[in-house]
Amino acid sequence: MLKLISDGLWPAVRRKAQGAGLRKAAVAYVTNPELLPLGPGDLLVTDASNASIASGRTSAMALKQYFESGVELISLPDLHAKVLVLDDWAVIGSANVSRHSALVYFEAAVLSDRPELVGQADKLVSALAEEGEPITQRFLDRILKIPVPRTPRAVGSRLARKRNRDLSEPTFWFLSLHSGKAYPGDSEAVEDAARAISRKLGKKAGIVDWFWWSLDARFQKGDIVLECVRPKQKVSTTRSVRVYMHSRVVGTLAEPGVKAKTIHCLSRHDSDETSLSWSAFQQLLKKGGVTRKLAYNRTAELTADESSALFEIWPGRRNA
Repeated sequence: MLKLISDGLWPAVRRKAQGAGLRKAAVAYVTNPELLPLGPGDLLVTDASNASIASGRTSAMALKQYFESGVELISLPDLHAKVLVLDDWAVIGSANVSRHSALVYFEAAVLSDRPELVGQADKLVSALAEEGEPITQRFLDRILKIPVPRTPRAVGSRLARKRNRDLSEPTFWFLSLHSGKAYPGDSEAVEDAARAISRKLGKKAGIVDWFWWSLDARFQKGDIVLECVRPKQKVSTTRSVRVYMHSRVVGTLAEPGVKAKTIHCLSRHDSDETSLSWSAFQQLLKKGGVTRKLAYNRTAELTADESSALFEIWPGRRNA
């Protein structure tokens, strides 16, 4: 699993935390313990400095509730991270443990069960805990005495700004393409559009290229495609077939009067060097545990797990 979540962030976190055996968190500001259930043996690193307590960014009463529940608390001034480890989940994003985060602010976080990411998050929280100061009873008694000015609760008009946003997963495509049929529209106009997108994204982002499809094409911005390219529609051998690693749809164009539309994709700079022959791609499928049969002349929709497995083991891929 690797997904971006926004509106349902805190309900998802709360459900996972309630049943989790391992719970560790490094979150800058904490005011509402109901959002993140923690108990004996759990770890919470937060900014409980005098300035944060006095401003109300972190609540001494919230920390008292955690403390009495047996949570190990660490104060780390200037902490700004928002990282949770809940069993096999890592949650990394923008959200503090606060009422405003749940009800007012537009938050987003990545949820993942990928072992390398969970392990890195676990190590980060532990490292931050070592740098901070344990919140003892004496520490807690002191910060409970710090005056905190009362702030008005969020009014209804601000709460009304919260709305659903489409953060659904992209679609993952194994895309069969050939260059045997010319685009029926104005290729120069499409090239101009590709150049405009490239200028906007910048050269470092990658290479912007395009292909065309029927008007009913379901490709949308953010979709991921693996392009399988052959020189013409029918080939006598697969030796001329090349498969290019993951690129991302960054734009579409439908010209008036043209019964086709173009899809612009952002590819890596090393896409040519890392492209695979058809036989090498077949071996990659087997190595990645993709059991379904893919044909070089047929487009197919992949699952997120299949796409991710192929990306991770793609030969020659350079890590960022």
